[in-house]
Amino acid sequence: MQFPNLCPCPGERDCPDGAPGAVGDNETVIRFIPISEQLDAVDQGFIVNCKAFTKDELAYKDKNRKSASLLSDELTARDVVCLRAKDRNREDGWAHDPVLARAKTSALRDLRDDCGRREACVHADPTNDHLGRCATHAYVRHAHRVPDKKDVMNWAVFRAKVATDFSDVRHVSGAALSPPVSSLSGSAPLP
Repeated sequence: MQFPNLCPCPGERDCPDGAPGAVGDNETVIRFIPISEQLDAVDQGFIVNCKAFTKDELAYKDKNRKSASLLSDELTARDVVCLRAKDRNREDGWAHDPVLARAKTSALRDLRDDCGRREACVHADPTNDHLGRCATHAYVRHAHRVPDKKDVMNWAVFRAKVATDFSDVRHVSGAALSPPVSSLSGSAPLP
């Protein structure tokens, strides 16, 4: 009798070639917010919404798929964060100080579905792209086989759970968010 792989995130604790190590539970990860439509205004400031994470990005990663890219906050040099944030940014108002969001890796790994199963994996994933080598690149993905893409409700719930963990939203400089207000969903123009 064969047993299914009981570990929903095989390889998550491995250190891929070129990475400084596996992404630790105590690490903070960064997600770039390139467009204001990925944020919602709330009384306390701004929160990341599910538009910041697509189904395709959160699906199992393989060599032919996009991934929900992250960077290790503690291990990535500030100039690398700035360079990559500016490259991803699509908002004119944020051109000189792009926006990012932070989450604790442990919070992402603690996400559970209605059955109590772990939902999210965070993997180290060093990359070499048009901006050069980035040893501290990582990604978050769904922990199980890709849910049926037609299952819109479960995907929306999972995307919202992941987005909610990215609760520290600010400019790369650390300044409080000053969004291009006219395009923020759910917000009214500020004086």
